[in-house]
Amino acid sequence: MIRILAHPRPVLPASLQLGVAFATALCAGIALASLLHGREGGLSLALLCIAAGYAACWARDVAAGLVVGPVFWLCYDGFVEHRYGVLGWHGASDLPALGFLCAAGLLPGLVRAVGLVCTVRRRFQRVTLKPFEPQLPEPGHPSTWN
Repeated sequence: MIRILAHPRPVLPASLQLGVAFATALCAGIALASLLHGREGGLSLALLCIAAGYAACWARDVAAGLVVGPVFWLCYDGFVEHRYGVLGWHGASDLPALGFLCAAGLLPGLVRAVGLVCTVRRRFQRVTLKPFEPQLPEPGHPSTWN
């Protein structure tokens, strides 16, 4: 059982990450649009942020998470805010939604990167840099030669 829990998490390359992000965003956007009918903008944005974070968890690096936020914003803007997949831009009022979804896409990669930095730092703290000087046996001891 411990071995199963210690197994590393599978990650996707960046090329497949775009497909996973698009499929997740499309399904979540259409489901939220049909369930909420555009009435609860804040709730649908929060649920899409959770879905964006989940989709970004499969990314290999932080750069792949940069794709997730805009893809989710396209589905949010096209299906939740506006109906039938029509995109619209309202200026400054659309920027918070884009910012929240991009932050949700980047958050898992940043958490993973911080965890990696902490692990490397902890491992290097145990390394000592003082030179190794073995203790020589006394002259005449059976382990000495020459």
